[in-house]
Amino acid sequence: MESDLQSLSDAYNSLEQANFQLEREVKALKSGGATPDLDIEAIKAEAREEAQKESEVELNDLLVCLGQEQSKVEKLSTRLMELGEDVDKLLDGIGDETELPEDDEEED
Repeated sequence: MESDLQSLSDAYNSLEQANFQLEREVKALKSGGATPDLDIEAIKAEAREEAQKESEVELNDLLVCLGQEQSKVEKLSTRLMELGEDVDKLLDGIGDETELPEDDEEED
């Protein structure tokens, strides 16, 4: 799951870099007297739509993986309870060190 998350992060960063490059090219074309038939907004919208589609595919893949892992946890928890183990005690603290940092950008 971590590798899937890293893959999604890498894909997002790649899209951000491509977007930055396209915006830089657009600015250069505008300042250099770009041809009037060049529809810059349409190009940006198309690139944005493509990036959104790719992100949705990656997100769906991650959600499938998350669902599979949750199913495993539920099955194992049930079996451990049947064997007399305290599942909550076993799970206490697991994942605390891997929590994602809060996104400060949303608070701005």
